[in-house]
Order: sequence, then structure tokens, then C-alpha cells
Amino acid sequence: MRFAFVLALVLGASVAACSGDVGSSDDAITDGRILVHFGNPGAAINKWGYDVKQDGRSAALKPALAAELFQQTGFNLLRVAVRAAEGHPSAGVGQIKDAAYADDLEAIAHAKAASPTVDVFASLKLVPNAPSFPGWVKSGGDVDAPRYAVLLENYLEYMHDHGVTIDWLGVDNERLWNEGNITAAKYNTIASSVKAWCKGHGLAVPGFIAAEDYGAKQDIAWLDALWGTNPRFDHVDHVGVHVYSKHRDEAGYVESLHALGDHDHGKGLWDSELHWNDLQEDGDVQFDDIQRGMLTLMDHFDSGFHAMTWWAFQPQSNGTKAGHVMSEVVRSTLGAQPLPTDDGDGKTLGGGKLNSRALKNGPSQVTLWVANQDGKHKDQWTEIESEKIASASYVQWSATGPAAGTTGNATIVPKHHACFSMTYPAHTITRVTVTLK
Repeated sequence: MRFAFVLALVLGASVAACSGDVGSSDDAITDGRILVHFGNPGAAINKWGYDVKQDGRSAALKPALAAELFQQTGFNLLRVAVRAAEGHPSAGVGQIKDAAYADDLEAIAHAKAASPTVDVFASLKLVPNAPSFPGWVKSGGDVDAPRYAVLLENYLEYMHDHGVTIDWLGVDNERLWNEGNITAAKYNTIASSVKAWCKGHGLAVPGFIAAEDYGAKQDIAWLDALWGTNPRFDHVDHVGVHVYSKHRDEAGYVESLHALGDHDHGKGLWDSELHWNDLQEDGDVQFDDIQRGMLTLMDHFDSGFHAMTWWAFQPQSNGTKAGHVMSEVVRSTLGAQPLPTDDGDGKTLGGGKLNSRALKNGPSQVTLWVANQDGKHKDQWTEIESEKIASASYVQWSATGPAAGTTGNATIVPKHHACFSMTYPAHTITRVTVTLK
């Protein structure tokens, strides 16, 4: 379910505050400081996935990159494609085209060599401007549920024969943009058939991720339809959705994302395709894209997502600013629990403000992410409520600064051992690692 951030309006209360009083306006939660409530964490982010469904990504996942991603950065899941249209010209495992899956199998092997506990998540490959499903699984132009179940069973058997266990399965992929028309009723038929087949053939039953639609609004409508069927959510293990930062400012987009947790019926939220899109279409993820991406990531903290899979992730070894920030995001959030965080700009995330969110990394560490987009320098005191700070180090990025960011140490406030002080210049993104006593 959604993770609700607490508004701590403590007028006149003795909270051992670092500086100033807490404001009285809903949009001035604190008076010039960031307040982290350490004792009330949300659900842990337990999975970060690297996605190789994008063309060329499987072939590029060589041993050195796999070691960087799954050892150094910390990814614990690999998302691969069910290449329905490309690899399955007709029914039967023997009919599957080896060439369609050769790069995927090699990528899986490299990921497993780097980290044997990496999960494998297989999801339907969406084919742009062409059919995503082969003709033999369709009837009247739409997917026929029993036939498509056979295709998925063939895929699972093929992977098993090549030494691969599929841990998670996405039956559909952005239904808005494919011809399958996999309704809730069809989904139940497909998933129940695949599960029964796996049990009957001695294969591990994968966890099912649904609906993996283009956005939360589309997901909600489909999930509500599924809840109205007789099995309800019996065939859903986690609710998956795709989120695009380029749509963040569209009316209702963030609101739908927050509302998604009211429709997951306890299954938990998984962003199975997190996109930090190139807003200017200039061929790269520039600083404006990173800024909007950080707000989108903070939306996930607020909404209670426990797992995310990154589309078009840039590794740090690429040497880009996006690669450094993306890698630091994964390292600092995997296994972490979002903490209620108040600041002077209020709980609502948006451009033109200082936006902050904190996570608990363990009993003695907190990560604070700050995205200052208000055009002004911000000298802030930060309090970790009811705790004592031993140290606070940071890395900070700007549009004109180095790709790796600038590093330093914040100042522990004398006589206020729960607090540190530092500056967040205009249009910067900062990660602070706080060690507690």
C-alpha cells in the first residue's frame, strides 16, 4: 500500500529542533530545515532490476559490465524478453528460433556468473509498429488465451532446457500499444494454465507481474477489472506498472501513481519499467532529464514501491553524469526504507522547489536525497529526529559540474548532535550519507 508521509506540525513542542520553529502553514512544514523522522520507516526497496529488453542490451552485457552492475552497483534482478513474435513461429519447444534467444542466454549467464542469486524476470517484448504476437496465438486479431499460454510454456521449457529458471513472468507489456487485447479474463486463463503446466512438468512456478501497462491510470482500470473476476488476484504476485518521467507533469499522472497502491490489494508495487526520458530528444539524458527523473524517483518513495526495473540504465563506467547519478541511486536505495521527511517547501514534489526525501539503510545509516530546483542557494540544517549524528558525507551534481559530482563532508551542528548543516546550491542534486552514533 502507499507510504504516507507524516506532516509534523509541532507548534511549540519540544522536538530538539536544530533551528527555528516549525511553520504553521501546510506548505511551510519546517522553517528552513529538513526534518527526518527516523522511527517510522516504510517498506524496503528489495529489488533493483537491470533491463536488457531494449535492442542491443543483451549483446552488450559482457562479463565486465555484469560485474559492475551486479556486484559493484548492486542490481539483484535481470529483466529479459519473451520474444513472442520473433522467436516462436509456431507451437512447440523445437520450433523456437535459437537465434532469437542466443544473446539473452549469454546475458543471463554473465549476470549469474557475477552474482548467482540474481533473479530473472521475463516479460513480453513489445514490437514497435509491428505485431507483438505471432499469428498462431491469435484469433480474430486478438490473443487467444490457451494458445498464448502454450507459447509461454514453450518459453519456460526452452529456458529450463538451457539451464535457466525464470523467477518472474510478465504476461503482457503495455497493453495500450499492442494488439493482444489481453483482458482480465484472458489473463486468468493464461496464468492459471501456465502455473498448472509448470507444476505438472516439475518446473518452478514463476511469480506473476501484472499488468505492466503504460502508466498507472491504465493499470488501475485493468486491475479493477481483474478484481471483479472470480479468482480476483489469485494469479498476481506483484502489481507492475511502467512509469515515464517525461509524463510526470501531465494532469493526473502523479496522482494516479499515488493511487495505484489503493488497487494492489496487498500485492505490492513494482515499477517494471522505470524511464528517465530524454526530454529534449537530444540523444542523451541531460541534467534537466536527471532533475525530473529524481522527482519521479521520489514519487516512488512516496507511493510505496518495493521494486524497480530500470529501462535504458546508464552504468557509471559510461562516464556520463546520468550514469553516476543512476548508479548512486541504486547503491543508496537497495534494501533501504523510505522515511517520512519534512522540509520548508512542503510535502508536494515539484519543479521550482527544494525537494528532499530520506531513506533508512540500516540501524545506523540514513541516505538523504535533495533536488534543489528553486533557483536559489539553500543553506539548510537537517535533523535526524531523536538520533545523534557521527558524520555526514555528500556527493553533489550540477549542470556544469563534473560527471562524478563534487564530494565533501557536511558540518555537524555544535550542541545539536541530531543535526548537520550544508548548502544545496541552485539547481543541484545531492546525495548525503549520514552515519549515526
